Amino acid sequence: MRIIFQTKNEFVLRLDRGEDVLAELQNWAAQERVEGATLTVIGASKKVVLAYYNLETKQYQNHEITEDLEVVSVIGNVAMFDGVPVIHMHGTFSRPDLSVIGGHIKQLIVSATCEVVLRVLPGTLRRQHDEHTGLNLLQ
Repeated sequence: MRIIFQTKNEFVLRLDRGEDVLAELQNWAAQERVEGATLTVIGASKKVVLAYYNLETKQYQNHEITEDLEVVSVIGNVAMFDGVPVIHMHGTFSRPDLSVIGGHIKQLIVSATCEVVLRVLPGTLRRQHDEHTGLNLLQ
């Protein structure tokens, strides 16, 4: 991953073939000490693990898709949880026939390129575990 453009609070990042978007952003946020941010992603993927959260069982239902997909739209944020920045992203992806799938992103491997626009917020976003939902919610 590399920085293509930056201002004081905004970054345009490019990821290349084979890179894991979630892992790269997680490492970069920790290195840069980003404690709150919003982000968007477009590009192309060769593998994505999408999940649907079942509120009754408090478990994610994972779906691994290993095919070339267009990354139509990903939105997300960076927030602190247990002293570590975590990335939370949801996305939509299209197949060659233009059918669309989407969900909570657990892994996103780049096939050609992905472009990320990340805006660092002036404060800290924090997550805390919520017993009622089983999720780590923004506080």
